[in-house]
Amino acid sequence: MESFEAIGRALRNRETVYRLFHFQMFVTESRVALVQNKPPAAGHQIVGHLRFPWITSVGFRPKQSLLNECTLELKFQESMDDGDGGVWFHDVELTFEKTFDSGSLAQTIVRRMAAHHLRLELPDVVTTDVRELLAVERLPNPAKGELSEYFSPVFVYFPYGAEYIGDDVEKAAWFGPKLTESGM
Repeated sequence: MESFEAIGRALRNRETVYRLFHFQMFVTESRVALVQNKPPAAGHQIVGHLRFPWITSVGFRPKQSLLNECTLELKFQESMDDGDGGVWFHDVELTFEKTFDSGSLAQTIVRRMAAHHLRLELPDVVTTDVRELLAVERLPNPAKGELSEYFSPVFVYFPYGAEYIGDDVEKAAWFGPKLTESGM
């Protein structure tokens, strides 16, 4: 019964946090791909990716203490087709070696994400904001226990936004602080 209550709480909160350790990360021109180094079971390996249009923010912090590891955090939102138009919020937390510069990695991801977005058809109202991310400065390290965070001016809900790769899918709506529900 206790596990059913936990599932119920998670469904009401609509937020999921994934914490990944021991992985390889690849930042391409269109996505962040992850491959777990140590398979959890023989013959299995965890692999995943986040397309740049899905990412709503990229956060980081250096190692600050025993409980505050060197971290990169990627956030995205999933559209729930449950009739009420709900959204599920996801955080992917990636933990690195203590000497790794997660701030420079976050900056690289944001710059590549901006270049990717500018190759797509964006609403005019956000083009300048996205263009500014091409040369965004590295954010200062955050206070202990906090994240420094870059926010994307536009995003699409997961799993949409793949129409540019040739799939026969409906064009996704862009969302963001300056955009209406229609995305344009």
